[in-house]
Amino acid sequence: MRRSTHDRYGFWLATVFVMSLAFVFTFDLSAAHAQVEGNRVEFVLTVDRIDRDGDAGEDADLRVRRQREVTDEVIDRIEKRLNTVGMNSHNVRATNNRTIRVTVYGNHSEATIKSAIIPSGHLEIRPVLVEDSPWLQVAADLPPEVDLLPEPGSFRTDRLFLFSHSARQLRQTIASLGPENAEFEIFPHDDGWRSIHLGSVAATERDIEAVSIKRNPSGIPYVSVNLSGHAAQRVRSEAASASVRYLAIMVDREVVSLHRFSDRRFSETLDIDPPRHLSSTTARNHWAIQVAGRLASPIPIQLAEIQE
Repeated sequence: MRRSTHDRYGFWLATVFVMSLAFVFTFDLSAAHAQVEGNRVEFVLTVDRIDRDGDAGEDADLRVRRQREVTDEVIDRIEKRLNTVGMNSHNVRATNNRTIRVTVYGNHSEATIKSAIIPSGHLEIRPVLVEDSPWLQVAADLPPEVDLLPEPGSFRTDRLFLFSHSARQLRQTIASLGPENAEFEIFPHDDGWRSIHLGSVAATERDIEAVSIKRNPSGIPYVSVNLSGHAAQRVRSEAASASVRYLAIMVDREVVSLHRFSDRRFSETLDIDPPRHLSSTTARNHWAIQVAGRLASPIPIQLAEIQE
């Protein structure tokens, strides 16, 4: 049974909901703090070596050029992320073949900037399944800290999910009692966490054509993602065939939002709202910056923050 067990490092900022860094390449953030001078955030990143498994006989100059090309491409993608989230006043430059200095001007959150530009930006859109809930079969084995609750809005009593005030306890329960060959994640619910049964991946970051941050008439930010026509049709088909009410929007292996699905209204433009547990304007803005930044341009190579 495959389950996400990655540690989370503070994706929601003002909340306890966080996002792990995972997908082929992972990002290792050091404990070093960015240098903050006035209205400026500055830090240094190192790009993973690309010749770890290269030909030992390869020309040294060629390896240097290839490494620099990768570093330059990472710089372009970081700049695209910053521009997408409205941080247009910045300076991103290489200091050598594998080191990048990032300077962002303005009154911005250090943690938000790092979370928007360092992780890989891997997207998964997956149906949230509610059929054939397995939890009733193990109800007698549930620990006292975990409850069995009915799906909101469902008239069927066999559509159930697990709930706990403790994210760790809920993950442990899912790992020990969940069925094989099924994937589950957790997501904030009321004043705790709930289990989510995930269907197969219907779209990824490769299907994204454009990303932007928008606001509704009340001023609440949301992330607008334009999918390719083929991807939108694929998502619609899989969600409709499974009769799902929600799509799980996963970024770097964590569920960042549950998107209400309607076959009639679903289109290439996917507007992702901040989750309900983010009630403050600041938390919602940070959420939008981090999600939009990551999805604006994937960076499928390992980065790490380093201390000078």
